[in-house]
Amino acid sequence: MCLTNNVTLVNLMVSSRNTTKIGSCKKLEGSIYVLSVFISVKGCEWDNNSAQQMYNLLFQAENWLTQQARRYGKSITFENGGYGADGSVFANRYVNLTTARSGNLHPYFDEVMRTIGYQDMAQFYDWTKNQKGADNSLILFFFNTDDRSFAYSATSGMMSYDPHKFNSEYAVIYRAMSGYMSDAGVIAHEILHLFGAWDMYPSEYLTKEQSDTAARMYPRSIMIQGQNIAQREIDEVNAWLVGLGPEKNYFRWFQSATAYGAEYEVDSEFDDDEITSPQEYDEECYDDDENGEEGAYEEEGEYEEEEEEEDLEDFECFSATIGGPDSGQCSYISICDEDVYSDEDEDDLENVEIVFTGKKFISADEADNEIVCENGNSAEIETLEKGERYAFGTSTGYYGYIVIEDGKMGKSSSELEVTIYYTESDEDEE
Repeated sequence: MCLTNNVTLVNLMVSSRNTTKIGSCKKLEGSIYVLSVFISVKGCEWDNNSAQQMYNLLFQAENWLTQQARRYGKSITFENGGYGADGSVFANRYVNLTTARSGNLHPYFDEVMRTIGYQDMAQFYDWTKNQKGADNSLILFFFNTDDRSFAYSATSGMMSYDPHKFNSEYAVIYRAMSGYMSDAGVIAHEILHLFGAWDMYPSEYLTKEQSDTAARMYPRSIMIQGQNIAQREIDEVNAWLVGLGPEKNYFRWFQSATAYGAEYEVDSEFDDDEITSPQEYDEECYDDDENGEEGAYEEEGEYEEEEEEEDLEDFECFSATIGGPDSGQCSYISICDEDVYSDEDEDDLENVEIVFTGKKFISADEADNEIVCENGNSAEIETLEKGERYAFGTSTGYYGYIVIEDGKMGKSSSELEVTIYYTESDEDEE
């Protein structure tokens, strides 16, 4: 086995800080062609089932990116292609972030591209531009191993050396990191890097002041944390970087000053002497409550309230009565089937993703019922609004909200009336 467990968590201490508006991912708008290449290595081969799980996460990430672009008034569409889901693309070794930092990985991945019919990554880019008419293109190389995902973005230095060869941008996605399964947030995070997004979490590339300020100003940013993707957003700094929103004069204050980060360039309407600290904005928007406790951004709270209504209007929904194991009601939720089931419905449990225990919602792979636990589905669930609303994302490509309309949880006999709002990807594997 390549993975040690199935808990869906994310560690986003991975990435590459890049130049913007060059390479094959120029701006997050228009049509985007995504090629998924599943690379098998000895002992960690892909099969159709494991690859489909990653496809589902990719489609979930694409749906989220589409919604985020719409929030900024932009329209994007995705087209997908793929190779190697059946284990047919094989390499004698896999590469990781350490390998990437120690040398150029283009020869390795160009060789992989030759096994699927392209001369190199550059020829793939030409094909998407000339034959598919794509405005942007990227390659995701998936490994069925445990390591640290990262993105390769074109830099002005490499482009000046060979603009055709180094134009193609790609990310390397591992199925897990430190024993925990990757999720849609990891994929969306790395795709955003390809379009120019900066990391906002504490790392060697940001000062403590920068990362602390980012955490206060943009607590929901996916460039800080990607778990529970339905509750993440593209913050305004990164919206500017990827081409979705306008610039403010303090955005470049978040730019890394390290040698590694200094090689990226951005198109800015402000001269260096016009760049200011976000401190004034930070103090204006971030208020302490009357007890002296830190409060949330007023701006952020207003946005959350408006976004909930907008999101629910866009989602499909169904209503159900659910209960704990001692309630006599159904405990198993299938978003795919738009239905709920009990232990007696043995023939219908293969699509269950979420289980209600009476005290909480859990992932299907944590269920006591053996059929549900081993059906291959999982979900990540986050409690919102003091337990009246729950956000979820499933390995089957759905995400949304469970809203409690009536009832209280807390016992194995608890019963609830719920409305389940969800959205799913309309992408099909090629």
